[in-house]
Formats: sequence, C-alpha cells, structure tokens
Amino acid sequence: MASKSAPRATYAEIAKTAGVSEATVSRVLNGDENVHPDRTKAVNAAVKKLGYKKHRAASALASGRTGLIAVVIDDDLSIFADPFWATVTSGISRVLMENELQTLLMVTPLESVDGPVAHYLMGGEVDGAIFFQLHKDALIKRLRKQNLPIVITGTPHSRSDFPFVDTDSFGGAHAATKHLFSRGCKQVGIITGDIDT
Repeated sequence: MASKSAPRATYAEIAKTAGVSEATVSRVLNGDENVHPDRTKAVNAAVKKLGYKKHRAASALASGRTGLIAVVIDDDLSIFADPFWATVTSGISRVLMENELQTLLMVTPLESVDGPVAHYLMGGEVDGAIFFQLHKDALIKRLRKQNLPIVITGTPHSRSDFPFVDTDSFGGAHAATKHLFSRGCKQVGIITGDIDT
C-alpha cells in the first residue's frame, strides 16, 4: 500500500506561525526585497519549521515563469563522450539549481523552425534556452522574436548578434606564447588533443 505524503504547509499556516499576513508570506516567498528584514526572517523560520516546499506548478501559474531552462543539444550523443561538455552540462545544472531553476535537457534533431523543438520552446514551457553549438540561425531568430532568452555555447558560425559563451582559444594561445617569449624561450612546442573536435 502506498504511503500518503504529509500535506503541504499553506500560506495561511506559515503566516500564523510567523505572525504575519498571508500577503507578507507571498511577498517573501516570491523574493520581494521591500519586506522588513524581521518579517522576512520570521517567514523563513516558519517555512523551515513547517517544511514548506514551493509547488512548482502553482508558482509557475502565479508568476508566469516555469523555473525551467532548456539545454538543447542537436541530436549529437557524442557530445556526452567529451569530458569538456560533461563539465559544461554539470556546471549549468549546478548554477541553475543554486538559483532555484531546473535544467530541462533536450537531445533532439533541430530540424526546422516549425519542428517540435521550436514549438515546445515557443509554447511558454521554459523561461530560457541554452543551445550547445547551434548552427541553425533561423531557429534562433524565430525564438528571439518570441522574446525567449537564449545563449549559445560555442561561437555561432554567422556574424549575428546572438549571445554566446566560448573560450578565447586564440587569445589564450597568444597570451601563453607571449609569456613564454618574455621568459626567454626561443622555441615553443604545442601539444594538443584531437584537432577535429
């Protein structure tokens, strides 16, 4: 027989325990910084005491935000074999969780601007998207017209104004070489991994 979970604490119970109004509880739990620090402290103590957990669906309905960020990979499972991308994915998830957001991983072909991925992302299911090495500008342009916040990992192929995050390999190599020459090195060797990745 399945065990029943304890009922969720309500705003009314938190308010009663904290000695504040339900409106104050709502303001504190929704991050309003204009609440008096003593009241915020009382609400947070009541939340901890009662074991309150936010109901994600109710919160999304009230705020218009889902708390989900899509991490979209263009159907290339080999990306998971590369320790670099595993570290990037782990870092993204960790930072999102620290900010009370969740990762929605999507590994799928990004076939067209009218495909299922585009429709899902434009349907209000996520608050933003991070694309791994995306080279389909038409899809990004369409999503940006919908005001979906987007970041691309890796440098986009086109000279667009898409926000992206990448390492500056050229700048790093230049700085390292300059440093070695400044230390008296006359010949510099380079050891690399697979240059096709």
